[in-house]
Amino acid sequence: MQPDDTCINVDEACCTGSGGDPEPGDCTEPHACCLPDGTCIVVDPVVCQRDGGDPQAELVCAGDANGNGIDDLCDQPGIPTVSEWGLLVLALLLLTGAKIGYSRNFLGATA
Repeated sequence: MQPDDTCINVDEACCTGSGGDPEPGDCTEPHACCLPDGTCIVVDPVVCQRDGGDPQAELVCAGDANGNGIDDLCDQPGIPTVSEWGLLVLALLLLTGAKIGYSRNFLGATA
């Protein structure tokens, strides 16, 4: 790996002699890389992983169309909150036509 994070396939001695850092394996085509801060850069997957990023299958970043500061390619949906699960369950009940009823026996009361 060269000082500017480009990858070239050369002899290890040539790599170190030009200020580079030898990496195992051959260079691959640069891909989109999602960094931990939500930004996306296009680099060799080895550089991406070295910098704590997550290499993507796509060759280009998507941009931030929704304006939340995270590249849309890297904007993964999180685990729903309790209230979001509640809304999901309510929506499923309404879509399936289920009825929510009240039963005194269910609450332990006797008639």
